[in-house]
Amino acid sequence: MSGDQLRQEFEQSGFVVVGDFLAEDEIAHALADAEAAADALGEDPHRPDRDFWGVHSRRLSGEALDRPGLNAIVRKPELHRIAQRLLCEDCVYDGIGMQVYLPHRGHKQSWHTDTDPDDLPFSCLTMVIYVQDQTPATGMTRLVPGSHRTPIEKRFPDHADLPGQFAAELPAGSLCAFQSTTWHSATENRSDRPRFALVARFCRPEYQRDRVPQYYGRMRHARGARRSGRPMFDHPTDEGSYPWPETYDPAELPFL
Repeated sequence: MSGDQLRQEFEQSGFVVVGDFLAEDEIAHALADAEAAADALGEDPHRPDRDFWGVHSRRLSGEALDRPGLNAIVRKPELHRIAQRLLCEDCVYDGIGMQVYLPHRGHKQSWHTDTDPDDLPFSCLTMVIYVQDQTPATGMTRLVPGSHRTPIEKRFPDHADLPGQFAAELPAGSLCAFQSTTWHSATENRSDRPRFALVARFCRPEYQRDRVPQYYGRMRHARGARRSGRPMFDHPTDEGSYPWPETYDPAELPFL
């Protein structure tokens, strides 16, 4: 797919898939590092707030991911070239993280967006790199094509299948890049091994956390507006998180 085709698909659907992004040796080294990082996780703490938002996974960042096989992916010139094609030539690397979906723990993620459409142009590009085959058993990323143009404004089932969704059943070495306002979720890991989703983010130069720290962490979930680190309210407010006061009629969802 040419750069122009990649950008066109990205703007139309809100996401794009790039196959064979990693070579076999890169996959092997990154998977070994991911498994080592997961082995050092320790206990899985219970967090009631994550129960409310339907988010059940472990997130790693910082020193835990400072490993040769993972660093090699971040340094790949092609990663940055894809970000430039999709976002802008002067886009800024915004860091790396990894979601770990442990087996037999009910690990999955509810439908949500990573940023609030009201914050544009301070949205970011999320690039998920898969170092394992993504299957119904391991769990998969799901996205709704075109949903980046429609903010979540009402409640709907956290983990339900949505009309027109795309389930990223992809081979190891694939990359899925999506706009932070695209509706997405992750299905449950029902296998016997952890599933890893390595996430690199890029942003426009005008959005950098040290410039707009109040922005980062505004998300829309299937249950409500989530403001990381802010108190929970029972009514709509800009001061913190709150549940949506209304519920979508199922007939509304196909028109995303």
